[in-house]
Amino acid sequence: MAEDIPKCLIKVADESIISRQIRLLKENGASNIAVVVGYKKEKVKKTLGKQVIYFENPSFKTTNSVVSLWYAKDFLRDDDI
Repeated sequence: MAEDIPKCLIKVADESIISRQIRLLKENGASNIAVVVGYKKEKVKKTLGKQVIYFENPSFKTTNSVVSLWYAKDFLRDDDI
């Protein structure tokens, strides 16, 4: 059921939303991709495996996406991405 998975794992045309995003990023030259996880992080990690770098927002229940972005701030500052 949809309420048991993160929204990013909802499937559209047999592919999860996040899997499609990762695929399209790679098809367009991205090689260093980061994902911030929180809710049901294990399911996201199981779906994506080692193809991305993970950052965790441990306070996802009480914060918003700006806080999630904060947890990946060092990745965003990296000149090599």
